Amino acid sequence: FEPPVITDDDIQWVTDILGLPENAFCGVDGTDPRKEVLKDMTSIDVSACPGSGKTTLLVAKLAILANKWKYRTKGICVLSHTNAARDEIEKRIGHSAAGRSLLAYPHFIGTIHGFVDHFFALPWLRSKGYPIKMVDTELCLLRRWCSLPYRTRVGLEKRRQPLSILSIKTPGFGLGQVKWGKGILNTESETYTKLQDACRLTTEEGYFCYDEMFMWAGDLISRYPDIVGIVRSRFPLLFIDETQDNSES
Repeated sequence: FEPPVITDDDIQWVTDILGLPENAFCGVDGTDPRKEVLKDMTSIDVSACPGSGKTTLLVAKLAILANKWKYRTKGICVLSHTNAARDEIEKRIGHSAAGRSLLAYPHFIGTIHGFVDHFFALPWLRSKGYPIKMVDTELCLLRRWCSLPYRTRVGLEKRRQPLSILSIKTPGFGLGQVKWGKGILNTESETYTKLQDACRLTTEEGYFCYDEMFMWAGDLISRYPDIVGIVRSRFPLLFIDETQDNSES
């Protein structure tokens, strides 16, 4: 993979496409860090204050790259915690050929959760024989709660246990350490087993929590580490918007 080379002509082209002032990325005197960011194809971190135009800069760079993209099965990956970047692309350059191509195969522009779901967790779950009906934490936990035996629910209510105890932490339907009074619920107890049964049942029905997708994706990667290289080859360029909101995981 060889990334496209971005020239001054490309910057002028995208300035016109976005309807921005002629010196929007170059500054009045021709020296501007935004011009350097547009041309840079190394791994860099762009930091600037709110409202300074980081997303506009990202959209401009993506438009240039899409306009010069020559790979049919390799794409650009843009990840964020919201769909702000995708919405901005649709709004600013959706009318252009470059903008339309960015929103379709082979590129991916969306949330981190959407990326993990689409390329890791959901294919892995389907391969294990689980149907996919819904990924929604609130509804999934409620369904698991309703799947518990009446006596178990009463016991949990008396202890004021939150629904979140029904969140799966391991591929073997482990729930982690469940607080129980002043201690931890015994994993060999009947209550713990009933909780696991409810989680297993709803998984077999096709209901999942959002954060569980990361757990299932991790399970896939741990079993088949070569998948990392495959996805890197599929997306040789990665942009992460709103990086400050990322956790280490």
